[in-house]
Amino acid sequence: MTAFLESNPGLKSRFNKFIHFQDYTAPEMARIFEYMLEKAQFRATEAARSDIQGVMRRLCENRGEHFGNARVVRNLFEQVQQEHANRLSSIAEPTRDELLIWRDPSEENKAGVSFRSWT
Repeated sequence: MTAFLESNPGLKSRFNKFIHFQDYTAPEMARIFEYMLEKAQFRATEAARSDIQGVMRRLCENRGEHFGNARVVRNLFEQVQQEHANRLSSIAEPTRDELLIWRDPSEENKAGVSFRSWT
């Protein structure tokens, strides 16, 4: 936003108030991710919950100038949904638990993009 405002010398003077939003912390990002899981009626295994917290911590530690942390959480959640669907497609008659419990594919050593690959 700063670059945009400074791209035109008169543009910045047209705004008299600026609001700065702090980035979410790693624990906040983990809570957002878990909220998205709950909203989609998924449950995460304990190992997956631990992975969520670790991934969010590493994402925050390694963030760059253009890091969009809420967007990253949403993108990660969408990838998790896709991985889960891919895993289920190989099961002829999945149980209710298989449908609703999310685990990191690396927990089962299944093929797929690991949740940990995001760091």
